[in-house]
Amino acid sequence: MIERDTYRIDVLVLPNADVKNIPGGDPVVRGVNDQLESLGFMGVHVTDVGKIIQVTLSANSSDEALQKMEEASRTFLANSIIEDFQVSLVEENPNTPQS
Repeated sequence: MIERDTYRIDVLVLPNADVKNIPGGDPVVRGVNDQLESLGFMGVHVTDVGKIIQVTLSANSSDEALQKMEEASRTFLANSIIEDFQVSLVEENPNTPQS
């Protein structure tokens, strides 16, 4: 049996330029900023609202792990109409052969 390594990958999903360029700005960001101001948080300005998806997966290499998550992000995790994504390798735990 071939030992596979374990990888931790973060997928950052944020609104794309089309959403940011909506007249008046991203409605989610606008709503968050309005609410912060109403709660008394003056001088706080949110520029993006998105999500981070943290994944652990097994793969033969870090390249394979990143490629899998790129495909998963493009296919399912991000809505390509309104979102962009970035995939980052956070941690690698190679399996070491036991003697």
